[in-house]
Amino acid sequence: MTACFSSDGNKLYPKKLKEFISAYDTERPLSSWEKKHLFEAFKFGILKYGIWGFVDLKTGNIVEKENKIDQDELNRVKFLMTLDKIPFNKMIK
Repeated sequence: MTACFSSDGNKLYPKKLKEFISAYDTERPLSSWEKKHLFEAFKFGILKYGIWGFVDLKTGNIVEKENKIDQDELNRVKFLMTLDKIPFNKMIK
C-alpha cells in the first residue's frame, strides 16, 4: 500500500491504489464486508507501517532524535490524518 504514495509520502495516487486493490482481489477475493471497510483497512495499514518509522528496528526503541525518524513514513502518517472517508471512496471508484 505504501507504493500508492509518492516517494516522499505527500501524495496518494488513486490509480495505483485501485490497481493494488484489484490485484489483491484477484489473488484473494475481498468479502463484501472487506470492500465496505477498505478505508479503515487502508488507514490502519499505512499507519502501522508509518509507526515503524518511529522505531529503531535494530533495538526496538522509539527513535529519540527527530533527525532519525523516516520523514517519508512521517509524511504518510500526516497525510492519513487529513484523509477523509468520502474523498477516499471517490478515489477508488
